[in-house]
Amino acid sequence: MHRPPAADHRPPHLFIEHKGDTEKFYNILGVSKNADASEIKKAYRKAALKWHPDKNSDGDEAQRAHAEKMFKEVGEAYAILSDGQKKA
Repeated sequence: MHRPPAADHRPPHLFIEHKGDTEKFYNILGVSKNADASEIKKAYRKAALKWHPDKNSDGDEAQRAHAEKMFKEVGEAYAILSDGQKKA
C-alpha cells in the first residue's frame, strides 16, 4: 500500500492504488465516465446527503451500517474522481 507523506493527514484508504476500479466509482456517484468536475461534485454532494449517517439514524442497525458504508464509499469515489492523477 502506498503511504502518504508525513504532513498529509488524509485517511490511509485514500492512498490505495485504484487502477481499474474507476468504473465502480462512477457507478457509486451515478455519473457517466465523461462527466466533468462540476457534475462529479454535484453527484457527490447529493449522494453524501442521501447516505449521511445523521440522515439515516432512524433505521435498524443493518440500515445504519449500510448507510455508513455507502457514505464512506461515496467519499472515496469523490476523492478518486476529483483527483486527475488518481482517476487516470
